[in-house]
Amino acid sequence: MKIKFIISIVLLLSQNYLHAHNPFQSSLQLSLYEGSVTGILEINLAQYGVEQALVKKYNLDVASIGQIEYKEKIIAYLKDNINIEIDNQQVKIGQGVIKLGSHQTDVKFHIEKIPLNPKKISVYIPCFQENENHVNFFRIVHDRNTARLKLSKEVNYRGTFQIADSDILVNDKIDQPHQMQLLFPIALIGFAFGMSFLYKRMKN
Repeated sequence: MKIKFIISIVLLLSQNYLHAHNPFQSSLQLSLYEGSVTGILEINLAQYGVEQALVKKYNLDVASIGQIEYKEKIIAYLKDNINIEIDNQQVKIGQGVIKLGSHQTDVKFHIEKIPLNPKKISVYIPCFQENENHVNFFRIVHDRNTARLKLSKEVNYRGTFQIADSDILVNDKIDQPHQMQLLFPIALIGFAFGMSFLYKRMKN
């Protein structure tokens, strides 16, 4: 009975850990479609991190402006801080749609002027660098292939993808947060079983 209780607590803790949203971490995904000159850029942001960056960048009093103006500020900020080149050609970030949430903000941009059969994608995305140690994870999806880069201050928020026939190569595959999320609950379960074993030995 005690073992089941310990495992339940461990699973609950690990679940909370996995779903905790880092306010200084953003995810961006660029989806490219074969034979198309347009794509979709989807962005997921922690609301707290967005507010902190806008306050520092524009000396903005978030509480004093309306929701429409606030959305416009976010859209303008993102467009100013997202630079994507495909085959040495700057792509155009088109119309954006934004959904504000209490904890997370989701943005979707229409991307235009994408070369057919792209080979090289270079990104410079210093979004939210106003927040110390902020990290942007940028993912490319192309013809059922995918790859992800960690863009941080250490790499000047820059990265490059090379698209091959059946794969996407990146200059630095860093996916440490994902690996840590997988290892953390496993370590907790191992710890729980170890404590249970010790408890039995001491009882006997």
